[in-house]
Amino acid sequence: AAINLLFWEGTDTFSSMSCLVAGTTMLLLLLFTFGASISLGIFVPLLYVGAAFGRAWAALFPDRFNVHTYAIVGATASLNGVARVLVSLTVIMIETTNLATFASPLMVVCLAS
Repeated sequence: AAINLLFWEGTDTFSSMSCLVAGTTMLLLLLFTFGASISLGIFVPLLYVGAAFGRAWAALFPDRFNVHTYAIVGATASLNGVARVLVSLTVIMIETTNLATFASPLMVVCLAS
């Protein structure tokens, strides 16, 4: 539910600082659980961290960047940076967001990350 809020809520819903704090907190918790060999998963927390950091970046410049786009692209980049699943992650994100027009940008982000 939190990832969907980062993807689809309005521009003024989350400040850049709140996204940075939430993303950093989740990243630290993820690093702790991953390093402790606790089986809590890495897929969804990485999506959340990337969405929070992407939205935080776009919230710094609300006139120039779309926070929804940067949240989706940030989530894709953070997960692909760890998992390295180019085509399947692109398809998963297209199906999750129902935005088929994002196929090319998500592929480019996956290749870059």
